[in-house]
Amino acid sequence: MSRPPARTKVGAAWTWRGTLKVILAQAGLLALILFATFNNLIGGVYMALMDPYGLEMFPVEAWGAVLGVTSIGFIVGGAVVAKVGLGSQPLRTLLLCAIAMGVLGSLFTIREWWWVYALGIFLYMCLIPVAEAAEQTILQRVVPLERQGRVFGFAMAVETAAAPLTAFLIAPLADRWIIPYAGSAEGRRVLEPLLGVGTPESRGIALVFVVAGIVMVLAAVVAMLSPPYRALSRTYAVSAPAPDAAAEEADGSSPGEIVTTASGAAATAALGFLDDSLDDSLDDSLDDSLDDGPELTGTPTRGG
Repeated sequence: MSRPPARTKVGAAWTWRGTLKVILAQAGLLALILFATFNNLIGGVYMALMDPYGLEMFPVEAWGAVLGVTSIGFIVGGAVVAKVGLGSQPLRTLLLCAIAMGVLGSLFTIREWWWVYALGIFLYMCLIPVAEAAEQTILQRVVPLERQGRVFGFAMAVETAAAPLTAFLIAPLADRWIIPYAGSAEGRRVLEPLLGVGTPESRGIALVFVVAGIVMVLAAVVAMLSPPYRALSRTYAVSAPAPDAAAEEADGSSPGEIVTTASGAAATAALGFLDDSLDDSLDDSLDDSLDDGPELTGTPTRGG
């Protein structure tokens, strides 16, 4: 049996074209995906060098404990989002998170102090769920429902491929050029006023973190001032459903109508069915008992 490779290629090409067409149809959406990709490129720097820096500061066992404790920041950040939300402008929240992450990335290794590094990691991890939630909120609002899966997959594939690429590139650069420069006499003279005194490895990695954080801040500020930011903000605002319509569509009721959940309605129906069945059974049993019992038709009684 012959295979139809042409149909498969056409279908795949149509899927990619359709996904890109949906992304381009929403003003500013492509810019959002590109910004998130660039942000992940910068994040790859931290992904590659945080462990070597941590092992300069802590023993192996202690570094594992530090990562375990600071990872609670993911839970804290997610809990804050669940409690207070993202505000009326999640795109602005996303860019402010990127600025805060850049500032933290620049400062948490500014000195070779373990508690500053651990605190910076914790705060950085608190911001990650906020940024992720903001991006997903925007995508779910502006992308049509029937295309969300493909757009989400496209965005995730592009964004997640960025961090390993930077991690692959930055590690050899730091090892061959930046760290040796930080250990040289000229490097110490230039870097000590900014980064303090420390080992060549820690001060070289700190220099990379400072530059990466500054680039992240500048990218977020430029994005906030750009036309795509304003266009996507308008698209998000226009895509918002009316509050009354959204409430009626969510529960299928009109204002003032008593409503119940689907599970509650099912439970009520089941109880009603059982109640009717029980009444029918009792009625049938009573009728059978009356039919089978002794007839009370004028039976003589003994009397004195």
